[in-house]
Amino acid sequence: MHRLILPFLGLLFVLYTFSVDLLFGRKSENISGVVTDGTNPVAEARVRIQGSNDFVLTDNDGRFTITTSLDSGVFESITAGKEGWYNSIQSLVAGDTAGIIEMTALPDGDNLFYEFKDPEYCISCHQTPYSQWFESKHSNATTNPMLLQMYNGTDIFGNPGVAPGYKLDYPGFGGDCADCHAPSAALLNPGNADLNDIVFIGGADARGVHCDFCHKVQTVEVNYETGVNGSIKVKRPFPTSPRDINMGPFDDVTTPWMGGTYNPVFDKSEFCSGCHQYSNDAGVIVDDTYDSWAVSSYAADGIQCQDCHMKPNADSIFVSGIGIVDAVPRDPEHIYNHYFSGAASTEYLDVASQMAVTGSLQDDNVNISVAVTNAGAGHKLPTGVSFRNMLLVVSAAAGGDTLTLLGGERIPPFGGIGEIADGNYGSTPGKSFALVTRNGDNGEWPVPNWHTTEILFDSRIPAGKTDSSTYQFAADGATSIDISVKLLYRAVFKPWADDKGWDMREYVMEDTTFTLQITGIDDAATGQPEAFALHQNFPNPFNGVTIIPYTLPEAVFVNLAVYNIRGQQIATLINGRQSAGIHRFTWDGKNQAGEGVPSGIYFYRIQAGNFSKTLKMLLVE
Repeated sequence: MHRLILPFLGLLFVLYTFSVDLLFGRKSENISGVVTDGTNPVAEARVRIQGSNDFVLTDNDGRFTITTSLDSGVFESITAGKEGWYNSIQSLVAGDTAGIIEMTALPDGDNLFYEFKDPEYCISCHQTPYSQWFESKHSNATTNPMLLQMYNGTDIFGNPGVAPGYKLDYPGFGGDCADCHAPSAALLNPGNADLNDIVFIGGADARGVHCDFCHKVQTVEVNYETGVNGSIKVKRPFPTSPRDINMGPFDDVTTPWMGGTYNPVFDKSEFCSGCHQYSNDAGVIVDDTYDSWAVSSYAADGIQCQDCHMKPNADSIFVSGIGIVDAVPRDPEHIYNHYFSGAASTEYLDVASQMAVTGSLQDDNVNISVAVTNAGAGHKLPTGVSFRNMLLVVSAAAGGDTLTLLGGERIPPFGGIGEIADGNYGSTPGKSFALVTRNGDNGEWPVPNWHTTEILFDSRIPAGKTDSSTYQFAADGATSIDISVKLLYRAVFKPWADDKGWDMREYVMEDTTFTLQITGIDDAATGQPEAFALHQNFPNPFNGVTIIPYTLPEAVFVNLAVYNIRGQQIATLINGRQSAGIHRFTWDGKNQAGEGVPSGIYFYRIQAGNFSKTLKMLLVE
């Protein structure tokens, strides 16, 4: 029986405490004090109750006041952190006004002979972030098959001499790939570290972008110098240092031997710029991911790279194993995940774009307008290495026969040359979205970064912007036209993939198909309709665009409008005098303000002279 009574009494106590707090409010206490280096005050140190979300800054005299919900006389763990200093902790008494937190500055200099720790060193305390990192591209940065095949000029079977290949062109040089793919190793020879040697030797340096390297990063200068060859600077402890140095976004990690130190760059996109923004040896900017973010609304709103690519999730917990002894309870929403999901992830591709397509028949031609919006990426779309590309594939057919393109762009050759059934869209109607590089010495394009002397064109879509294009096909008298428009993402150019045997990781981002057809309209031999008529829209239901046909036996003033289910007029389509004949109006599902209307039932009504009629249509998304 007592097993039931004790939990019940505990519940009563909680309810009682809650009631008292609710009725009378819990009394809060202040803790005041000073942060010093043992002699002098430390200004602008971040002081907080360990594990809490809020902090205060010390003033010029190093003083602080922080509020706790603990009763007077009870000890509270208060921490202090500042860039360039080890984080510190002190147990202070609630109600105290003379607390002292002593901090220690990081040692001067950088130990060039430091031996980086293997990621397995971190696993006993950080199992979850290790597991996340292990599945990420960062952990495979030196062993990624596509990278090594690109570096060595081989195909997926190991056959040599398959371009592109850096080692095919510069066999005696290491190149700058390791500056970002194996940064801890490249520190010994920046700009010329050989990836093959690094992989062969093994150890922590061969683990790609690993824990100990990232948490030794002290500064990242925003420039176009590649990784550790000019933008990333690290700080490594000397053997005589009393503790390690591990920098990060937390100012209250205070385990003594770990050497936690607060570094604000870990919360900023600048941290990512070290590798995701660079130019080649010719000075050509071949990756501007950071720059394209910096001019976007995301940057203006303070949304950093980490907020999207390291977004906290259900696995956001840092400490496990023996580290539970020093574990600090935290709000999971303040802990980054370590998957580092990238641009090729369907998680991002699914929300990156929006596409609107409209089509119409005019003078025996089919006109197709396509608007592609970068709606969900905080940088240009696509982004990353210059061989990432998107293809807009547009086709129109009648009776199974492809219609002739009369006007509009065609997809460049890197969309693939050959049978369309094999995914070769080069020279077919549509366009590409890519940063396309060229070698001005021989005119070849696209080319890998090390051969690039100029940018041929950059058709990528900036964040929040829309690209519009139009295509005209010869209808050849057809009254039923099948239209297909799709937006494809490809991780690499098709010809390179064919030569190397690569999987392009093609992904359909948007796909729209519909039929333009005129039905139920009786044309007299002279083409002159005999009566007023309003016909059913088609397609119906529709998604994106629909055509409303009507006939006028004589010239008359016409009003054609759309109403919602509540009878409110939302758009005026026609309001003016029109000649006799067969008319077709294409409605794009937008209201009078140019805004897309939600899914649902709508009515369209025509008033032409004394003739009026209303029909129903259904918009679906």
